[in-house]
Amino acid sequence: MRFLSLACTFAAGAILSAGASAQGTTWYVDVNGIAPGSGTAFDPYTSIDYAVHQATTVSGDTVLVQPGLYEETVEIVNKGITVEGLNGATETTIDARRLGTVVTVIGVGELHNPVLKGFTITGGTGTLRHGLKQGGGILAEGTNLQVLNCIITANEAVLGGGVASTCSDLCMYDCEVRNNVAATSTWCGPADGHGGGLYVYGGGGLRMTQCGIRWNLAGRGGGLYGDLTTVQLTDVPIRENLVHGFDFEEQVAFGGGVFMKEGGFWMDESIVEDNRATGFPGFLPLGGGLYFGERVEVGLRDV
Repeated sequence: MRFLSLACTFAAGAILSAGASAQGTTWYVDVNGIAPGSGTAFDPYTSIDYAVHQATTVSGDTVLVQPGLYEETVEIVNKGITVEGLNGATETTIDARRLGTVVTVIGVGELHNPVLKGFTITGGTGTLRHGLKQGGGILAEGTNLQVLNCIITANEAVLGGGVASTCSDLCMYDCEVRNNVAATSTWCGPADGHGGGLYVYGGGGLRMTQCGIRWNLAGRGGGLYGDLTTVQLTDVPIRENLVHGFDFEEQVAFGGGVFMKEGGFWMDESIVEDNRATGFPGFLPLGGGLYFGERVEVGLRDV
């Protein structure tokens, strides 16, 4: 049995140093400020996306966000910046209001990786990619993204209701992915998409530590769907996720907790319980907890 070493170190100090340089500038955002603001502590920006898109915001910088409700979508393109909710996820929310992906991260920044920390991510409906909506809450494309201390809830898309990661290296620590749905506009059962909580395709894959995946719905992979990638989970309870009926490809629902089509899957010190795969009369769904395709290398320890 083989277990991968983490590509990112989850010691708190290492995580923070990876995202923010001591030489970087801190920009401030406060929804209660006077728009648009100049980004200083005394005259903060009022929009997170506005702050991110300023030419003066460059890799190594930190965008520090005051508590509040931010009704917007945020896009980070080729900038290795840290975007942090000052008082954490319970007090700082980004709500896309069903107008697309809540936070999109594309590409990498010079010498720094993007970091998203301390937010509730909600109200996302995904971004159209190759004819399908992807990443309701977070969409990572061709990037090395760290997501820390976040709650990703009440989002939907066809691929990755909560999170979609394509051709990326996604590291998540102390996050909750819950109550997300992977579905098309016409559902076959509760949901018919792939990856109610998370959808991971290609790239360096997904590494999660001390996170939870719960109460997500899909047609395949209620909690998590992976293909042509590597998934490593450490201390990640996967509970009460559901697949039902058929997916949008008219395949029977498989993998209530996890559906892994091809690649590598390693799980350590984790719990998989009360996940379900249900179907219609005459059709047999498989893998209420975990479902692995024939081309998956699997390592389970203390599960």
